[in-house]
Amino acid sequence: MIERQIFTILKDGIDWFKADPRRIETFFVREHGLTAAEAANVRTYFEYNPAAGEQGGPPNVIHGYPRQVGPFPCYAILLDSDATKQRYLGDEAGTDTGYGDDAWEGEENLDGEPSTTMIHMVEDRISIHVCVENIPDVCLYYYHLLRWILLDSQADFHAEGFSNVQFSGRDLMPQEQYLPEHIWMRVISIQAEHDETAWEPMGRGTRVDGAFIGDGVTSDGVAKSITPYQEE
Repeated sequence: MIERQIFTILKDGIDWFKADPRRIETFFVREHGLTAAEAANVRTYFEYNPAAGEQGGPPNVIHGYPRQVGPFPCYAILLDSDATKQRYLGDEAGTDTGYGDDAWEGEENLDGEPSTTMIHMVEDRISIHVCVENIPDVCLYYYHLLRWILLDSQADFHAEGFSNVQFSGRDLMPQEQYLPEHIWMRVISIQAEHDETAWEPMGRGTRVDGAFIGDGVTSDGVAKSITPYQEE
């Protein structure tokens, strides 16, 4: 699941900065041109402890919209949409469908019934909402921290089977639904593709030059019953 993959990437990235908060200062000075004093202020906010009543701290990573009481600051992962773009017959996508000597035995669905593997390409669209109380500048800083973590984790996306990973962002905005609390939000969107496997009942037929010929139909037009699979 891409939501879970993003959650893991963000948690690991935040934990890396928490292990040595000086990295926060180095990142914003070197990569974004902040002064040493500005970067130190970001680090101070990052190191606050909400459990001690301090407003701030590292962003919490959550699934879905934050509640009225938070937790803030946060990176909230939301699914905008997912859609099936196309599908491939299993063997054409490199998956064993049971053709050949092991016909009807190589591929089974979850009930153990002979099936043909169908691989579906799914396009995911995910939004990550960066939500911070009261201080719009920190929302901006945490947005750039988020984007760097995501860009630095491209190999992790690819290792989990996600391809064509793209990022886009939207500007800072106040969130009226959280009034009277002053919550600021900035959004980064992720678009990616991945394959999902499903099974379809396996019909009886023959495979000729990569094409599946149904029961009772042959490539020469002569009707005959083929049960089970036979080479022509």
